Amino acid sequence: MATINCVTGVVTGTLRENASFDWINPNTSGGNCLVSDVGGWCTASSYSVPQASSPTSPGSISATTKDLTGTFSFTCPCLNSPSTPRITIGSK
Repeated sequence: MATINCVTGVVTGTLRENASFDWINPNTSGGNCLVSDVGGWCTASSYSVPQASSPTSPGSISATTKDLTGTFSFTCPCLNSPSTPRITIGSK
């Protein structure tokens, strides 16, 4: 299953239309990370990603992409990236 790191914006695996993936949060302090502005490409408009329980066990929450393809973004106060992440969703 594909993942999106809400701190780095890095996508691991391949995101597909109408498919599940996990938001992950590697931070072991600071609490949950609220991922928002994703209602255009996810089935929910925001996700609260729990903090990691340890450095090797990131917090995660499952999400599902909508039935569409393209390049999208998200916002998150935990994001530690100088640019807006670009998330590409491919066809099935």
